[in-house]
This record gives sequence, structure tokens and C-alpha cells, in this order.
Amino acid sequence: MVDKKIKQKEAAKMLGISESRVSELLNGKRALNLNIAKRLRDCFGIPADFILDHV
Repeated sequence: MVDKKIKQKEAAKMLGISESRVSELLNGKRALNLNIAKRLRDCFGIPADFILDHV
């Protein structure tokens, strides 16, 4: 997000989730689920293996 200068509000809209959920994910208060992992891959071009290795 920092590299692409995307704010939490924009990320939430792109991922189809609430801003509070984005905040929880970023702060480690909520774990990624498969649907969010797929959305990260599709919306941000993050390779699935990178996501899986860092969950």
C-alpha cells in the first residue's frame, strides 16, 4: 500500500471490505482468509505464494 500510495479507505473499496477490517488485518488483529487472499492477489498483484508464506 505504501509503495502504491494506496490509503486504507481505497484498499477497502478495492477489496470489497470495510475500512475497519483492513485496519484489523494490517494490525494483526484478524487473520487473512482465503477470499481476502484471492482479492489481494487479484487487486494488488501480490503472488499467492508470497501471501501464503507470510500468513
